[in-house]
Amino acid sequence: MIFKNIKDVISYLNGTYDSTKVPNELTNKDLRIEREKTLLRMLGNPQNDLKIIHVAGSKGKGTTAGHIAMLLKDNKRTTGVYLSPHVYDYRERWMYSHFNDYGLMMFNEYEYTDAAKIMEMYLHNHKEIILPGGIPPTTFELYTAYAMLLFRIQKAEYAVVETGIGGRLDATNALDPIVSVITHIEKEHTDILGKDLRSIAYEKAGIIKEGVPTFTLHSGDEVDSVLREVASEKHSPLTFVDTNTDEEIYLKMRGKSARANFILAREVVKSLNLPKKHYPMSERKLENYYNGLLTLPARGEVIIERNSVLLLDGAHTKDSVDELVSNIKDIILNVDLDDLRDKYAIHFDYGDIESFNRECVRILRSSLKTERSVIFALTGDKDADGMLETLVMNFDTIVLTKVQSPYKKSDEVKLLLALEKILNRTMNRRVKNIFIAPSLDASLAKVESHNIENDGDDTTSHLTVITGSFYLCGEYAPEAND
Repeated sequence: MIFKNIKDVISYLNGTYDSTKVPNELTNKDLRIEREKTLLRMLGNPQNDLKIIHVAGSKGKGTTAGHIAMLLKDNKRTTGVYLSPHVYDYRERWMYSHFNDYGLMMFNEYEYTDAAKIMEMYLHNHKEIILPGGIPPTTFELYTAYAMLLFRIQKAEYAVVETGIGGRLDATNALDPIVSVITHIEKEHTDILGKDLRSIAYEKAGIIKEGVPTFTLHSGDEVDSVLREVASEKHSPLTFVDTNTDEEIYLKMRGKSARANFILAREVVKSLNLPKKHYPMSERKLENYYNGLLTLPARGEVIIERNSVLLLDGAHTKDSVDELVSNIKDIILNVDLDDLRDKYAIHFDYGDIESFNRECVRILRSSLKTERSVIFALTGDKDADGMLETLVMNFDTIVLTKVQSPYKKSDEVKLLLALEKILNRTMNRRVKNIFIAPSLDASLAKVESHNIENDGDDTTSHLTVITGSFYLCGEYAPEAND
């Protein structure tokens, strides 16, 4: 295959996708780890040249992984970062941090294509490879192997790897980490991970390795007890990181969990005993500021489109939706205007920065004083009832929709039935309008039409939150704003 760009790379890696044959349907699920190990052996075990930090959990995996990479950058380490899913661009799955660069960076186009060429050289036609379980490598298995190969080729010293789903049987669990990290755990993917919290915690705890240190956050007695049991069995030193601190930490990402994830990441990097970066005396108070500049797509991301304020967040659990709702005002009032100007200045006809900033502030502040809408979709078997209960109490308009990805099942009609039951038993709710739409674009059009009809004009600023799925947020591509 000829690899000219990232689209060719993705076409190659997605080439074995078959909606009728996915890892969940393997006769013996325990073969999943051996499948990835077999694939890695065929590539010459590139993961053996990397110091791997493995991250699992229900929410906050991506931000924790990103913070770890940023902190390693400050210690002059080059780090590959493997995240999932991507939001706007496939390259978000394979990024890096380097001490000469700002934040998390995408590789150059030729670096992605060169790695794919080498992968094809090792695997030849991967559609003809039969791994344990009787089917060719899945897309996620190929993504994971590709990440390890890409990071080794680019001479990364560390690789921070986020699990896909769960942990115990995730393809990434074929890797041997130097540290395991488990973020907050709650009910999610109950069709895959188990119906109760203890079962889900057990699957997440599956990344704990024999003798390898594990760092985690408190997720309640039931979850904590599972982590302690598994860590004891594996002789893994287990640290519950205390996030109750009064220290001043500046983070672009807002909210209690963002702060907790940063502190967790910091403790992980401290455990590596790397030479500490020494700031000048005048800058020591700003150390946490430098480390807190991480931003990732659809994590409290704000977009201004004409007079509409869109808040995109991939919150997909009950706790994360609760926190998103409680943080809306904080997020809106603390938007980085420089980021808005860099991304969305094309929408505004203001010749100077000061005028642009004033108009942004006006739109942002006024959006908090009007009716607010939410566009919501879920993928997989998640706690829809818990999330919908929060939405009906905090939004005037709810639009239920579905994601368009062929990889994820989504049913807006099922959500509507669940919502109707909640409305029948919920008193003093805020929601007044409920719509159903087949796509994100249709949902946005429905919200805009309703707002104009309600206000009588299209100049009033309104806030619309898009949440429930990173896949849904990803359908609002930045190019759509041009």
